[in-house]
Amino acid sequence: MLDILEKSSATIISSSINKMKLLKTAEKFKADSGQEYNPGDLYMKNVDWVFERIGHFLKTDDAKVIFEARGKKESRRIQNVLNEAKKDGTFYHPREWFKNISNEVLFFTKKDNVNGIQIADYCTYPFARHAKDPEDTDNKLFDLLRTYVYKGDFGEYGLKEWP
Repeated sequence: MLDILEKSSATIISSSINKMKLLKTAEKFKADSGQEYNPGDLYMKNVDWVFERIGHFLKTDDAKVIFEARGKKESRRIQNVLNEAKKDGTFYHPREWFKNISNEVLFFTKKDNVNGIQIADYCTYPFARHAKDPEDTDNKLFDLLRTYVYKGDFGEYGLKEWP
């Protein structure tokens, strides 16, 4: 898998949520305000952040977006995130940055054996593990994969970790 990454000149854009840290944030918010903290749909929030960073990465290049199929409802929701970015832009980027992304998100199953889906699956655990514990010095695969993260105009713009 690492050989494929190297030969393809891959660029990784990742979004991870540290759920334990989010839970503490929610508890603090409730203690301070007396109200429930509603972070929204965490999966769609991650999808939105990935599209935002893809828009930044591509700016003027043509692209197709591929996702692993999860079900018709989820696929529709993912497609809607792209539609909104293409229509209105995102909080940080104008819609022009998304105009060269194909209008249709392509969905494949694991059985389709698509290299991009396999690479994404391969990268998921090390990135999630890093978001959960950035001080983990035994996450060697993350250290290696990190060299493929999109740098952007500053730092590691392709590595979104929240909160």
